[in-house]
Amino acid sequence: MENHVLDNLKYSYLWNKYRPMVLKLMKDAADKPQQYKFQKHEFHDINPKEKGGHSFTMELSNGRPSKEVKTSMVAKSLFAVLDQSMTAMDLSQGATYEFAMDKQYNLEITLKESKEENTDAVSEEVEELPKEA
Repeated sequence: MENHVLDNLKYSYLWNKYRPMVLKLMKDAADKPQQYKFQKHEFHDINPKEKGGHSFTMELSNGRPSKEVKTSMVAKSLFAVLDQSMTAMDLSQGATYEFAMDKQYNLEITLKESKEENTDAVSEEVEELPKEA
């Protein structure tokens, strides 16, 4: 039987359970940052002595995480679950999302750079190019 990467990550079950909610928050983050308050026991039941606590900050840009994901098992598990989702990968293509969970277990998802902003920036650069005579 094949050993799947999610099987080795402690928090994958929890993030899988909340994946539909996380995806909705990612979609809604186009308007304004979105928040969700987890219950402390949800993370403490999995690993009460998590090194560095359960808080983290992770950026997801073009389907790839920021470097911080290597230091946080909570963030690493979140990325592994999102990486299995075509919807999450589609949303993050050409965009940058920030996922931040504080010590009170508030998850905030912010769209820092959207696909439209990237397109607009390219359009503005093209308009500013000098015209050849």
